[in-house]
Amino acid sequence: MPPTCIASGRGCAAHEPGAPPAGEARRAMTAMQASARGLRPVAATGTDPWWFDAALAAGMAGFAVLAVAAGQAGLARLGYPALALLIAWSLFFGGRRPAYIVFCLFLFVITPGVRRYVDLAAGWEQVNLVMLAPWLAAAPCLVVVLRTLTGPGFPMATGVLLVFVAACYGLGLAIIEGRAVSGAFDWLRWTVPPAFAAVTLLTLREDRALVGRLLRFFTLAVAVTGAYGAWQFVRLPPWDAFWMRNVDLASIGEPEPYQVRVFSLLNSPGSLGNFLLVGLIYLFAFASPARLPALAVGCAAMLLSLNRAAWGAAALAAAYLVLLGPGALKLRATLAIAGLAVALPVALQVPEAALAVQQRIESITYLFADTSYHERLDAYDAFLRSLGEAIMGQGLAINGAYRAYLDQRQAVFIDGQVIEAYLALGVVGGTVYFAAALACFGAGIAAGLRSRSMLGLASSAVALAAVMLLPYSSPLLGESGMFFWLGLALCFAPQPAREGRR
Repeated sequence: MPPTCIASGRGCAAHEPGAPPAGEARRAMTAMQASARGLRPVAATGTDPWWFDAALAAGMAGFAVLAVAAGQAGLARLGYPALALLIAWSLFFGGRRPAYIVFCLFLFVITPGVRRYVDLAAGWEQVNLVMLAPWLAAAPCLVVVLRTLTGPGFPMATGVLLVFVAACYGLGLAIIEGRAVSGAFDWLRWTVPPAFAAVTLLTLREDRALVGRLLRFFTLAVAVTGAYGAWQFVRLPPWDAFWMRNVDLASIGEPEPYQVRVFSLLNSPGSLGNFLLVGLIYLFAFASPARLPALAVGCAAMLLSLNRAAWGAAALAAAYLVLLGPGALKLRATLAIAGLAVALPVALQVPEAALAVQQRIESITYLFADTSYHERLDAYDAFLRSLGEAIMGQGLAINGAYRAYLDQRQAVFIDGQVIEAYLALGVVGGTVYFAAALACFGAGIAAGLRSRSMLGLASSAVALAAVMLLPYSSPLLGESGMFFWLGLALCFAPQPAREGRR
């Protein structure tokens, strides 16, 4: 009986005398399939130095800083997305998709911070071209995934297709309702994350070294966002304070040191909490002395984000990993917990930080006295009462302030993807969307557990956390969706034979 490939569940060619090694044969076969789908085969990435991905991200941030220093903040607004587009499309269509994937992930982390820095010098703009950079960079994934759906399948193909169908239906409704521009932008938030995950999965089959690059990305990105978040809480940079005074987002606190809900380089405390949740799961699963500083500052920033849903999901994910993981993971978990037991009390020596976290924890104990708890209950009550009036749906772009900026409509804020999806897509469309998405994530969790590997188990914890967060935030959309759908793709990744087994 031929051996089975973990990622696809299909038979893999056995090695025969005189034949190429199995790994090379598999890579050649995957390259031929990629070419048939319209994807250029992945070029060899062994020549990329370990610092290559970080250097690209630093170069993007450095470009904005230098433009502002030269008095050309307006140029930064135009040049930053143009440069992102040039680099990303060169990497993608040049066959360097591993570098492309990590570059896009870095853009989603650093771009909101770059936007705020540029705004301080150039003046406030509600609709800011800088924020288009990560979406322009990730846009090629949409074309490629639509073409791959007609070719050889991959584990998420049917689910991704149905998600696309549901999102296109929502876009059509938005256009009818007069929200064409904001609807088109929102369509990217719904479709780019699963498309990006599909491209990542196809790339993983050709280049397993991508896993190491992703772990380096999470280590560096968690360390940088964690450290910046701690500094933001204590010192609050002027560009962040300027943004807080202009944005319509009361839930992030006051634009003063020690009074802000930390959002670090990202766009909100919710986005930060979701990103750190994914990154910390991988750092926890692959804990080492070199990764402990990133783990410590990441946990501190997550605490200061005051994101209770992310706290709960992180605690359950850690318990899931410890209970189901192999002995090596239990040893790593012990190392991680020991390091955090030393680092976090030191971080909470700042009285204001300790008080903010303590009050947030107490609000979990006394939920019935918590304002946000009652607001969420009221939102779900109103949603259930209005569901019968939204059988067909209202279309995309019903959530967020950008509908007010792009289409001159009243800004509406919806807390929770369950409400947003059913109001936008209607009963039938919302059910199709969730059936497709949950089928993908359910299959991913099962595949991660079957793989019996450290990567598969950690990725299944990420997928499980995404499902848990659906009633509280929008984990499958926008910047948060990029990281949760990425975790889903890693559930199906081919596993190196040397990985530990349970």
